[in-house]
Amino acid sequence: MSQPNKALLGPGAGKVAYALADQGVSVVALGISPTMCKRIEQHRGTRAVTPVVGDMTVIDVDGSFDLVYSTTSTLFSLLTQQQQIDCFTSMARVLTEEGTVVVEAFVPLRQCAVLNRQNVALRAFDTDRVDILATMHDPVSQRITFRELRMADGQPAAVLPADIRYIWPSELDLMAQLAGLTLVNRYGGWDKRPYEASCPRHVSVYGRP
Repeated sequence: MSQPNKALLGPGAGKVAYALADQGVSVVALGISPTMCKRIEQHRGTRAVTPVVGDMTVIDVDGSFDLVYSTTSTLFSLLTQQQQIDCFTSMARVLTEEGTVVVEAFVPLRQCAVLNRQNVALRAFDTDRVDILATMHDPVSQRITFRELRMADGQPAAVLPADIRYIWPSELDLMAQLAGLTLVNRYGGWDKRPYEASCPRHVSVYGRP
């Protein structure tokens, strides 16, 4: 078995992975996008960051990890409750006996309270550029569908799609419990401030009972 290290799910452009690696930590960055993984590989330099193209619900990587973490609501990109449960099961499977799972996400009650079933917002307006964001919120399925329309002078109009299924903190705890994990701490931010009703985000820490 390989030396325990850190696993980042949904690494995006690699900002968090680079920050950890700069502290001397070895990071496996698991992402669904080959393009983003290639970008991480091109920009990692000498950092101990290994990008891997893969599915968060499976986490098909070698070795075990003493930290598995998901930031910026990445778990919400899995669009069914079962996929989210499968992700927790996979995180627990690759975790060392005393390892930790850390999840950062927005709090639905705070974020979704301002959403009607349908919303349109003007995000940018200039002489040569217009960006419009349209959202549809289905509170029954806990789904939010985003479509951003970008129009710029001299360029074809582009529609950028995104979809999420948000998870309530209590639902997140139950998913962890089904995977054999339990909540250790919940903070209102990375600075470990207390988690309160006014917090727009939470950082939840899970471990084995």
